[in-house]
Amino acid sequence: MYSLLDIYTSLLYIWSMKLKFNRNVAIKYLGLLLIIIGIPVLFIDQNNASEIPLLVGLYIFFISKEAREDERTLSIKTSSAYIALVLGYGIKLISTNLYEHQLLAVQLTEINHFLILVFALAVVIYYSRLYINFNKPTS
Repeated sequence: MYSLLDIYTSLLYIWSMKLKFNRNVAIKYLGLLLIIIGIPVLFIDQNNASEIPLLVGLYIFFISKEAREDERTLSIKTSSAYIALVLGYGIKLISTNLYEHQLLAVQLTEINHFLILVFALAVVIYYSRLYINFNKPTS
């Protein structure tokens, strides 16, 4: 019997060969597809594992390689993960405090929801730092 990883790898290989994609681009599109599928599944389905497609999609999208990957992109990716972890934990602490004082109706209790928050923050921080130039141009 084939495992789920074998099936994903085979589909990814076939998809990349048919569409003439680079493997890294195909992996990034797979992550994006899982994110797009995972968001409605998280809100519609009330099962315990409904957040798995979104979590896996965010993870795949974050760890996928860029077309041109150098030391700068790796440095931005790691520092974005550190910043996202600190911000995510801060949001977790603040939301727990607001929930205890009955100012917030929901609480981040499950570890998967915390990981979704961290990976979503990491993706947003990484791509904003990679593609948006925050430095003023020098004249």
